[in-house]
Amino acid sequence: MDDDNTSTKERPTHLRKFYPLGFRHDAQELSKMTAMLIFAYMLSIWSLSTVSLIFMSRLGEAEFNASALALTIYTLVSNTVMSGINYGSETLLPQCYGGNKRKMGIIVQRSIIIAGYVCFIIWAILLNMKYILSLFVKNQDTVTLIDNILRCYLLLVPLDAVALLLRSYITSSGRIFSTVVIYLIGNVVNIISHYICLYHTNINIYTSPLSIILSYLTIVIGVIIYIRMSFFYEETWHPITHACLQEWNIYLKLALPGVLSTIITTWSFQLGNIFAASLTPRSLSAQAIVVQVISFLSLTMMAVGESGTIFIGQNLGANKPKEAINAKNVTYTLAIILSGINMILLAIIYWWLPYIFEASADTISLARSILLWASLYNLMDGLNNVHLAIIKAW
Repeated sequence: MDDDNTSTKERPTHLRKFYPLGFRHDAQELSKMTAMLIFAYMLSIWSLSTVSLIFMSRLGEAEFNASALALTIYTLVSNTVMSGINYGSETLLPQCYGGNKRKMGIIVQRSIIIAGYVCFIIWAILLNMKYILSLFVKNQDTVTLIDNILRCYLLLVPLDAVALLLRSYITSSGRIFSTVVIYLIGNVVNIISHYICLYHTNINIYTSPLSIILSYLTIVIGVIIYIRMSFFYEETWHPITHACLQEWNIYLKLALPGVLSTIITTWSFQLGNIFAASLTPRSLSAQAIVVQVISFLSLTMMAVGESGTIFIGQNLGANKPKEAINAKNVTYTLAIILSGINMILLAIIYWWLPYIFEASADTISLARSILLWASLYNLMDGLNNVHLAIIKAW
């Protein structure tokens, strides 16, 4: 009897060490935030690019491959770098919301200026990308198509940067539903624009960049209107001052490692599209399909990570280190559970997923075989994203 009592007492003791302030409350709060962030992430660059590729697959294999490569290059060069630069605001904004809310406005102003400088670097890379592509893509007509699309994406770079920053500004306070609604409106604009441009005009391959740019413009305008009309603006905004030109070293110490980490994690998978372009058109099409599917699963893990970043950051800003440690452990637990669900779900439906895109039977068969192997990558990549997000919060 004594041994049984001892064993039953040890179990909660071990759990108490890992979750010193309990599991259920933090798990419920993080789960709610994660669910909303999954929708917010899904409705951003992933759904916009996926819808675009579905429409482009109606034009033909060459147009689909060119659009897929252009989106991959944009993600590698622009979205990845801007996401890394945004590490600074994602770390500092939740902490300021838990402490001095007025500093949030200064951080946003500083972030916009830094992102503006980065835009010039990204523009220069995109304008000269055709010379690098010529080393991998054998068909020069495809290179020309990609180059033309990338020139259109130049307008998307600042819109993407502002959208990322303003989303962090809003979600740092836990207000996520409003961003989901705004991004949903942007996605509706994307679908309507693709339909009109593809079936009622003759712009063909330029349908993709034009529609995505219109969508992001709608999102940025919607977010600005929401911020300006909400009480959140009155609580957190600070008039533009010279303070935004100071303390750049603190921001860059967070942003530059963020750029490096996002480049390593994103490029390790997205570069597959570029290397597949040096093989056959079928390989490129299959790889593009796999990237879209695995990217969605990665978004779910990124949502867990960002909810942890927000929750931990708010506790640290309010000088509650014990609550922050408890939230960190709960975040890790939820990440492990969700990664297991993702693997099981992919194993069940991988056979039917490639049919979303209009592709040949050989391409669909190849995509299926790649998806099974990619599920293992997704497990490790997802847990790595959560780990990086937790480090970012501290």
